[in-house]
Amino acid sequence: MIILNLLPFEEKKEIKLSRINLAVVFYGSILLSILTIFVLLLFFIEIFLGAQLREADRVMANNKNNPAFDIVEKIQEEVLTANKNLQAVDQIQSQQTQYSVILSDLAKFAPAGVKFSGFSFDPATKKAVLNGHSATRDEFLVFQKSLEGYFQFSQIDSPVSNLTKPADNDFIVSFFIKNG
Repeated sequence: MIILNLLPFEEKKEIKLSRINLAVVFYGSILLSILTIFVLLLFFIEIFLGAQLREADRVMANNKNNPAFDIVEKIQEEVLTANKNLQAVDQIQSQQTQYSVILSDLAKFAPAGVKFSGFSFDPATKKAVLNGHSATRDEFLVFQKSLEGYFQFSQIDSPVSNLTKPADNDFIVSFFIKNG
């Protein structure tokens, strides 16, 4: 079957424009409907959230008048104060020198004949002074070599008077602590 379009060009153009107009109106009305639904949805959400906010404000106002709320606020303030105090204590403790660690390191190097009689430490300069007694000069020399080889101690100062007696020797050694 053959279909011939014998309409003049002007009418064809008019028909085409009317179809385009119909399509624009159809799709425009769909878009307008979707936008209207979206705006209505946003409006209802705003109303719902406003109601929720007013309810939360009302509950907060009631809680502020409640004596239990005052107790909770006092406890919160006490907890905050305790946390600040604990942080201050923690900061002070982290800055403190662990003397037990230093003495433990020193004890590792002491041979059986070496005994400690005094220990002092200046945190500002990180200088330590150790007093002690060694049964023999050789035991003291072994102890001194151990101190000099340890990475935690530096600038070990041992006066010559520590080596004057071959036995029953009192000594004094000073050194700096690198990470104490």
